[in-house]
Amino acid sequence: MATAETFPGLGATWYEQGFERVLDTLAATFQRLADHGLLHVTDARLAADHFSGPLLWIPVNWEVRSADERVLGELRRHYPDATDL
Repeated sequence: MATAETFPGLGATWYEQGFERVLDTLAATFQRLADHGLLHVTDARLAADHFSGPLLWIPVNWEVRSADERVLGELRRHYPDATDL
């Protein structure tokens, strides 16, 4: 994010080759589950966005916003086994 303005191609490549591929795979998985009657979704890609948002964007936004101990405590509370803060 910090270099996207200076290196716009780098940001686009990171998103397309990284995060976009993850979302596409997740959407395809949701669609397969829906096709087998195991999940109800009307838009598998939107469901992938909604599923990944709380997992990825909320903690990232907390950390970017502040190194405040309260924020770090929230990260520890939500992800006790995945954080070493």
